[in-house]
Amino acid sequence: MALTPYQQSIWLIMWARNIGHAGVAFVMIAILGMLGLRFMQHQILTGLVVGLILFFVSDRIIRCLPEPKDSQP
Repeated sequence: MALTPYQQSIWLIMWARNIGHAGVAFVMIAILGMLGLRFMQHQILTGLVVGLILFFVSDRIIRCLPEPKDSQP
């Protein structure tokens, strides 16, 4: 079943927000590692880098997408 343009826009925005939430989760895990949990240095650095990249990508996707129309066809 094909999605209407309105549904496609909503679907892309939903996935971009999910990517952003995953980025925030990676950053929070890295911060917990810096606060004293038993993580190795490369795990903390990887968490920060991946989290920031995911958050940046989700922000770019949301900014580039046009706003969906309020009315569904």
